[in-house]
Amino acid sequence: MTRLSGIRWWLTVVFAGSVIGACRSDRSKSPSVSGGGSPASGGGRRLHLPPCTIDLTPIVDGRLGVLRVGMTTDELRSACPGAGPIAGTDEEGSSRTLYALPVSDRDTVFADLDTARGRVIVRSFSIGFGGPRTVEGIAVGSTYRETKSKYRELGAGDNEGRVYVWPEPDQGISFALSVGRDALDPKWRETPTVIPDSVHVIEVLIRTPLRKR
Repeated sequence: MTRLSGIRWWLTVVFAGSVIGACRSDRSKSPSVSGGGSPASGGGRRLHLPPCTIDLTPIVDGRLGVLRVGMTTDELRSACPGAGPIAGTDEEGSSRTLYALPVSDRDTVFADLDTARGRVIVRSFSIGFGGPRTVEGIAVGSTYRETKSKYRELGAGDNEGRVYVWPEPDQGISFALSVGRDALDPKWRETPTVIPDSVHVIEVLIRTPLRKR
């Protein structure tokens, strides 16, 4: 797997979480986001469980407070008793299970799962609300101008029309932007600097950094 295809693979596996997040929030979404995934009908009842208390320290090394990429589902439930599974589908119609982690009456973090060495672990967290931010200060609501000013180089790609950028070298963080690929200069993948400064971050994805091969 090449490094760029690896990034795109990460964007694909979290798509179901992003769609479920859209169903739980009143924030606006990019017009290019399609309904490729869908939550199960009974998922909303998790919102009434105790919220997870996360320490809003900067996102670093796959961590946000008590949340850590690679933690098991047992560790996740121990850290966040209100966490619970939600069934959904990805853009190809395949079944997926994610964990919803309510952090307030309005906001929910979504965890995408994987199996490694016989254990179910978290491979990414999706954040679609303001507050959590990177060490460099980038969070949901940051403009693209602010984002590119904090990182010397950015990679860019898309999933189902939603545009993502990430720092290079890869740090295990991706940012979804409030613009669709069809609205951009055709050179935006090779030259992300052409993305308009006024575009803003609508989602932060925390994941395992991909290594060059």
